[in-house]
Amino acid sequence: MEIIRQAKKEKMVELPLKGFGFRGKILGEMIFDGLEFNRETAFIQDKDIIIHGESLDRHRHYQLATLDMFTFGKLYPAISAVPDKQYFMPEMLRDVLAWKLNELS
Repeated sequence: MEIIRQAKKEKMVELPLKGFGFRGKILGEMIFDGLEFNRETAFIQDKDIIIHGESLDRHRHYQLATLDMFTFGKLYPAISAVPDKQYFMPEMLRDVLAWKLNELS
């Protein structure tokens, strides 16, 4: 719930990013798959969130798949603080992109 609320805030969507430049200049909107909102409000509540057709249950554990950049640092503390993360590839996305771009040149 904390991640969803934070991601929907305008200040997060418009957050300027500094990095290697290939992600753009602002963070942008987080896109969700399998998650719907009953209504868009300034303060999203449990009843507003539907996950795979079911209302959000605060007592249930959910799995989240996201970009590697959200698992580090301060952008999403609720994600970076999770102790049992599983990475499906050891490379960073920026490294994979660099390798592919180098293959083209």
